[in-house]
Amino acid sequence: MGKRPAASGSQPAEPTPPPSLEVRVAWASCVWFVLVGLALALAGRTRAFAPWREAAADVLFGTPTFPAALEPFAALTDVIIGGSIVGKWVAAAWLVAHPLRAGERWAHRALVAGLVWWFAWDSGVSLAVGATFNVWMINLLPFISFGALLAWAHRRGTHDAARVVRPPHAPITASWRALTLVCWLFVAVGVALSLGSTSLLFGVYQRAVAEAWFEGALTVEALTWMRFSYGIIGATFGAHFLMLALALHGAPGQRWVLTAVATSMLAWFVVDATGSALHGAWFNVWWVDAPSLAAVAIPWALARRETRARWSATP
Repeated sequence: MGKRPAASGSQPAEPTPPPSLEVRVAWASCVWFVLVGLALALAGRTRAFAPWREAAADVLFGTPTFPAALEPFAALTDVIIGGSIVGKWVAAAWLVAHPLRAGERWAHRALVAGLVWWFAWDSGVSLAVGATFNVWMINLLPFISFGALLAWAHRRGTHDAARVVRPPHAPITASWRALTLVCWLFVAVGVALSLGSTSLLFGVYQRAVAEAWFEGALTVEALTWMRFSYGIIGATFGAHFLMLALALHGAPGQRWVLTAVATSMLAWFVVDATGSALHGAWFNVWWVDAPSLAAVAIPWALARRETRARWSATP
């Protein structure tokens, strides 16, 4: 199984072994979870998600139905959670389709790290507020199913670095390091959000929510929902950028990595920003979505320009 012939002026060819069954199933699982995130963003307040919503009402508020006063705010958090899920699983799909398929050891570790990070933070926040329902209704399925696929891939040897011959890593440029640093900073943002959404650190954002739906003052129920929902958002957001940071470190200079960063970031942005605008939460677009996109886009564009120049110089 050889390399693909390199076109003139392009990046050195990467090995393309045919995907094994476990890799194909893992990639299909990523696509499935992308669709789940999109469904939550589009239909989170419909009957499709009624069992989860009713469990939240019972555990968090002691009522059989979700409080009507919280519905507009909860509709926004459904969009944000859904967008975060979409972005995370798009990033995971790229890791499966390229380095895991090629038998890279680091890809398996990066996917495991992203999965465990998300599960630990999301479940920890849920348990801290008493929302055990979120662990068994939502978190266990992707953790067990995707974790089993990764274990299957490991056992079958897709992690074996001797399967294929790989081109040497490109040198890591300043812009590549900057993009990696931005991803690590977003991991830290995810941690801060999952732990401190109701703290003074996010006071300006809290006031915007209060002015939009709670007549200027967040209710106890709103703070409870914020603590729970933004804990989920922070965990998912952090796992997304953890996988991207590990991909940038594990495959410097490779075209697919920049594509993974761009597509996963844009998928998150389109879902989050569009849904926020439709729900009248423009503050979320201008204060969160647009700055986050710009923070990634600037070093990404510089890294792409440098990397393209290197590819063009390759004989």
